[in-house]
Amino acid sequence: MIPLVPTKRKLDSKIPKFAVCDIESLRWIEMLVIGFYGKLQTDDGKIVFEDEQYFENMFEFCDYCFESRQPFDQIFAHFGGKFDFQFIMKDFYSMRDKYHMDGMIPRGSGLLCFTVSTFDVHDKMPEEIKEKDFLGKTASGKFKIRKRSIKFKDSSAILPFGLGTLTKNFGVEHTKGHIDFDALNAKYKGFNINQARTMMKGCEDWNVMMKYLSHDLKGLFEVLHQYFNQPMIAQAGPAYTTASQAMKVYQNFLEQKISSLSSDDDEFCRDGYFGGRTEIFKPFFQASEKHKTLITYDVNSLYPYIMKTLEFPVRVDQREVTKINFSRMGIYDVTVGVPACYIPPLGVFYRNGNYNRYIFPVGEFRGKWTSLELEHAVSVGCKIMKVHNGTTFKSGGKIFEHYIETLYNLRKKAAKGSVDDITYKLLMNSLYGRFGLNINREQLIFDDGVSPGIPHMSLSDPSGEELVRILKLPKTLENSFVNVAIAAWVTSGARVHMHKQYMQAEHQIYYTDTDSLMTTHKFSSNEKELGALKKEMESTRACFLLPKTYMMETVEGISKTVMKGFDRKKIAHFKLEDFEASLEGETRRLRTTNPEKFATFKTALNKGQFLAMIKESNREIRSKYDKRRLFKVAGEWDSEPLNIRHDIIYNKPCTKAMTKLEKFEREYFYDNPSVKEIVRSL
Repeated sequence: MIPLVPTKRKLDSKIPKFAVCDIESLRWIEMLVIGFYGKLQTDDGKIVFEDEQYFENMFEFCDYCFESRQPFDQIFAHFGGKFDFQFIMKDFYSMRDKYHMDGMIPRGSGLLCFTVSTFDVHDKMPEEIKEKDFLGKTASGKFKIRKRSIKFKDSSAILPFGLGTLTKNFGVEHTKGHIDFDALNAKYKGFNINQARTMMKGCEDWNVMMKYLSHDLKGLFEVLHQYFNQPMIAQAGPAYTTASQAMKVYQNFLEQKISSLSSDDDEFCRDGYFGGRTEIFKPFFQASEKHKTLITYDVNSLYPYIMKTLEFPVRVDQREVTKINFSRMGIYDVTVGVPACYIPPLGVFYRNGNYNRYIFPVGEFRGKWTSLELEHAVSVGCKIMKVHNGTTFKSGGKIFEHYIETLYNLRKKAAKGSVDDITYKLLMNSLYGRFGLNINREQLIFDDGVSPGIPHMSLSDPSGEELVRILKLPKTLENSFVNVAIAAWVTSGARVHMHKQYMQAEHQIYYTDTDSLMTTHKFSSNEKELGALKKEMESTRACFLLPKTYMMETVEGISKTVMKGFDRKKIAHFKLEDFEASLEGETRRLRTTNPEKFATFKTALNKGQFLAMIKESNREIRSKYDKRRLFKVAGEWDSEPLNIRHDIIYNKPCTKAMTKLEKFEREYFYDNPSVKEIVRSL
């Protein structure tokens, strides 16, 4: 592992040369046309090369990419890793006698990038060939040596917003248009792709689509060109994910070396790296005389606020520590005792049988936390029962203070939604995650059956004949900087900050999600101060079923529905009464269908194809909230934290229909105040 070191500001950095591509299709997987656009300019704005090309045949596009007159060696597609790349890879692979594909880096369910190369074939290995240019052997045993390479990259990894939003906010010349592809699919239903293309050319449909495609291409190019020319990006040099770009910019602010963690230290500390808190405390709100509205508050830039205000660990001091000293930074494996309370301070990933959840319980349990979070827990009444192990660190002081302060002040001056506003926001929010980079990755490589015994996925043609095998191989990033303790410090500091907000109105919090809370308590609101709460909206009714699954009715009479994993159009007709009925057990009230959709890269691979569709399917909420135990008292919904003793949850929420005996026991045992106090005292 390598350390993170300060870099000098690169005042003469050049923006990258790049082109863009985009595909339009019918029925998702039948390509109509692929477009290409690229432009080269001198520093004074003079255009020295510009080309706009359209291909109805993917093979022609593949060959065009490697023509000598095509000067670009990196080509972006927006959200290409979840769509365009699968078309492109399919045809490049079918021409593997001319082209070699490698460098496939997975990103979520898609791809971050992949590389295509031309090659020469040699009887013997040429002298002085770089290892990266040796592409393997042909079936006859000859050596394949790389000539020219083009890397296809997903630009959404740099700017994770829809193209319509980007072209509008960046104020570029070519804004994204609109085409009703559902109407086109219906109009040309029953015709194959060649027939449909011919018919489209005989009417206005083709011209409309080509104008739409041209605007997409040029709009994306103009957005990326503006972004790479943004002074802070140009000064640091470009990177191709938001986190990596933030790290490059940060190194221009860094004043001291930060050590990487060893693999053993990384493994120990990573178990103490958790994300934000998403929890339901009271699942239903109805306006009353006592509480007229439920108010939603967000924290202004929660993670940047934590980064600016805290000191951070920069290198390991001691290992195998068995006693906590809160004057020293550390990550500890401990058993804690959390007393009965409404909103406990410590979260733990609890695994027992089929129950695997990140929960915030009371009772006695074991986990790993930063000393920052443990010290806060002790301050609100928790006890550290035993220290099993720990690692302490040297403090580097407020290593992010100048970085965050500078960017936040610049962002406040920028127009909302502008390139500067978006850039500064991304640079502030993305940096901490890069410190928590997971060095244990997965790489994908194409294999022609020369690696027997290694698990693989097979891609087949419609007849079932195996076209290609793709191997999933583990890969360790040996030469990367990583210090997950710093990332853990940011997220634990954020949870502590949020818990302090909860404790100001403990029994008036209804729902929380990382940097927001919904409450009947009136907090002071400040839209400008970093780390302060700002009021977003007020609601007269709300129902929370699961994390990121709820519905609210605002005082203006607008319904806000959030249902993660559901098609937006399909849930538009739901009413709050449907959510309330589902809370009471009538889950079928929220049943809908997910329309047929394009299968992303990993899903398509699992189906054995480059291009595949996922059939229309029924969709409903099948589970009940199980991070706390929900119950009713005098007709009012409330909840209590789960209670862990000896690694067993004693008030585990019911996620299925109860028998009459179970229902009686639960209602008597858990909802009887005198019995509950006896249990809590045990």
